[in-house]
Amino acid sequence: MTYGLLLFLPVVLIAPAANAGAPALNSLRAQAAAGSEAALPELPRPYPAAARAPLQSDIALAAEAVREVRLLGLRSPSEIKMTMDRIRPGSPQAELLPALKAQYEASLKDLIALREEFDREFVWGSSSPGFDHLAGRMRELVLKYKAGNCTEQAFLAQVYLRSKGVKASMVVLQTFDWWTMQLDPDKNHVFTVFGLPEGANPAIPAQWGPDAVVADPWGRLAGPAQESLRVMLDELFRLDQTHQKPRYSVLDYEHLSRTRGLP
Repeated sequence: MTYGLLLFLPVVLIAPAANAGAPALNSLRAQAAAGSEAALPELPRPYPAAARAPLQSDIALAAEAVREVRLLGLRSPSEIKMTMDRIRPGSPQAELLPALKAQYEASLKDLIALREEFDREFVWGSSSPGFDHLAGRMRELVLKYKAGNCTEQAFLAQVYLRSKGVKASMVVLQTFDWWTMQLDPDKNHVFTVFGLPEGANPAIPAQWGPDAVVADPWGRLAGPAQESLRVMLDELFRLDQTHQKPRYSVLDYEHLSRTRGLP
């Protein structure tokens, strides 16, 4: 992965400059030939103006959390799969699909191994291992396997924010499709939110308030919560509002028994 400038916009994104096309094919070929991870084409993301923004200091803190996680260079199977799904058949980038498939399979294998090892921290009938223990163990494992989907990355962002004295929560986004009457497995996500009013439920976006901020390393988002959520729904996962509806819940590692089935 390559990283560009930090853009202070209504939603701050830590990513290369977004564009509608894929990176230069020669650059991707060179990386594939060198045996390194191929650069993933960026998804287009708009930057509309927000009616009211949280404190710049909170947005900057979210950006710090996102940057700290992104700098770990974790491979995300879900990110690679999304990139593969958006490469048009017959396009120049289609030549990269075999290399991307190999990256996907390798990263998925490592992610499964990471989660199986992390799940050993949860013993049925025992007391919670505690947030600090789980945080330290997660960091050890992501550094060992160099893999992490949105769940692991959101947890690391939460850990960073808590280390700064900020109360941050992990939120799970799932998409229910009224046509199929099922959850869409390709449109689920986990991110971190903070700055909510006292007593607000993180699983109810309507209660977040105007000062809430999202820190989402996987989506490279750091900015006002409502606008960040709109980008997730409309641009990252492209929900069809006629039949696809988002559902939210709070993810708390201290009350889990296993992590294998998380996004």
